[in-house]
Amino acid sequence: MAVIRREENVPQAGDVLDGRYRLDSRLGAGGFGTVWQGRDLRMNRDVAVKTGVPDNVEDARRFVREAELAGSLAHPHIVTVHDFAHIDWEERELVYLVMELVRGESLADVLRRGLPGFHDSVGWAVRICSALEAAHSAGIVHRDIKPANVIIGAADTLKVLDFGIARRQLSRTDLTGNGIIGTALYMAPERFRGAVDARSDLYSLGCLLMEMWTGRLPFLGTSWQELYAQHIGAPPPRPSAFTPSLSATADQLVLDLLSKEAVGRPPHAAAVAQRLTSLAQGAEPTVPRPSTTPQPPSYTPTVLDEGAEPVRAALRRRLGQIVALPDDSDIGEFQELLGALIPEAQRELGPDDPLTTEAVLVRARRLWLRDPTDTALARTVPKLRRVFGEQDRRTIEARALLLGHQIQSEHADRTAVTAKMREVIKVAQDVLGPFDPVTLHARAELATGLCKGLSQDRFEDVKRRRAILERLLPDLVRGLPAEDSHRRDIHLTVADDAYLMQDYETAARYYDELAALGDSKDRRWPAKTFFAHARSLGESGEFERAAAMLAQLTNTLADEGNARSYLGSEARRLESRYRRRLRRQTHQPRGWFTRG
Repeated sequence: MAVIRREENVPQAGDVLDGRYRLDSRLGAGGFGTVWQGRDLRMNRDVAVKTGVPDNVEDARRFVREAELAGSLAHPHIVTVHDFAHIDWEERELVYLVMELVRGESLADVLRRGLPGFHDSVGWAVRICSALEAAHSAGIVHRDIKPANVIIGAADTLKVLDFGIARRQLSRTDLTGNGIIGTALYMAPERFRGAVDARSDLYSLGCLLMEMWTGRLPFLGTSWQELYAQHIGAPPPRPSAFTPSLSATADQLVLDLLSKEAVGRPPHAAAVAQRLTSLAQGAEPTVPRPSTTPQPPSYTPTVLDEGAEPVRAALRRRLGQIVALPDDSDIGEFQELLGALIPEAQRELGPDDPLTTEAVLVRARRLWLRDPTDTALARTVPKLRRVFGEQDRRTIEARALLLGHQIQSEHADRTAVTAKMREVIKVAQDVLGPFDPVTLHARAELATGLCKGLSQDRFEDVKRRRAILERLLPDLVRGLPAEDSHRRDIHLTVADDAYLMQDYETAARYYDELAALGDSKDRRWPAKTFFAHARSLGESGEFERAAAMLAQLTNTLADEGNARSYLGSEARRLESRYRRRLRRQTHQPRGWFTRG
């Protein structure tokens, strides 16, 4: 990254940058500059703002180029870059970067409390791999993977910070400062020499895995010079020497990642994710053996080579701005922007260039999300396979979206579509990991497709549907955010089916879990679902809560003019029953003017 100096007195809390970004409170500082919690006054949202002063004009230009690349990334495990600028500020040059404000704690803070569980650490590492794979595919190397740049948020979400802006010129940085020593603990040997590619990030990931599994790093030098010598020449220890419960397979993965030569490391982040997933499942992953035949390099070229194509960078920036448009934005504007960009990319880069293909995919995917009968996405899949390959995230997701829609159709060849979806899920699990959103959404579509046509009235149908969906639910809860529609709908269906089977205690637990997520308040459950929740509580012995909920339901139905409906009558009847049971339970005398 360009060398940016921190200035303690510029800017200050309360200042507004470019008339738009208000700096509210200082969050910290790093090699880039000062980090603020701020407010985007135009979009009316909280943001994180990084500010710094460039050493010279070239550093400012490099910052702009690298921020453009970082802003082009859109991934669930990468912090989104909203904006950046190079401006004059009180007779100084100032650069700033505006990003998504992530609420949570850094992995560094988590590790200070002790070792995480093995499966938690593997799940986090798989998500980091997913973020790295997306960035490396876009030609971006992070350069500073370490716990401080990984944020663990609510519901076990994970975000990686500072993609594309983590580059440091070590010769012009205070090598005795805490920042560079902290970074050097995780640095690949080639980084000390200046030659960097995507496999440098994998070395840093190996250091991170060692720390999560053992509580210590592979090398513990206290100076930059000592760490340099260790990374360049000292053999790393086996993790199991400090955590004996770790398997030989876990040892080998870390040692492969910490290979002194980049060619000895796994070829890409997806391969690391696959081995991690096998570890989590207790299986011995297949470790590729070195080939005796020379192979072409499979790594990402060095980021931001001085000869990088300016046309490609400009096109990628435009595509990133289009992707950032809200889902409910004017489809005409969206089509117009892509209609101008795609022919230009085809002309300048070629029809099968990855950036051109990505732009075609963005257009096809948006059209399909608005109308699943649109055929553009289906026509794009062969191109994705040819350009990106079968195991690329974009190919997997596009196939899963199409098959998910087909499996819900009454006219589909259910057997054939199910077989294809299982094939896609297997690839997604191997490449992206079992808890990646693409994998979980595909599994959810398959599960709901298998339940298509099952009755709400036949006990055997209800039992079968519950068995299919209930097996999937824990994985959805682990891997998807609370507001995800697939997770929420399946959670509610399982609760309803437990209720229909008169498994009231389990149903009450599921309904309570949904209510705790704000589901009942934010979406306002249908009256029959609210009734089922209340009755499940009552039949499980929680008479007071059940009676209170039924009284609330009775009042709501009365306000809607439905007090005399069957549901209203049942609500009053059960409320009386549960109040009687509550009095017997607590030995309370009945009052003359109380209900029930």
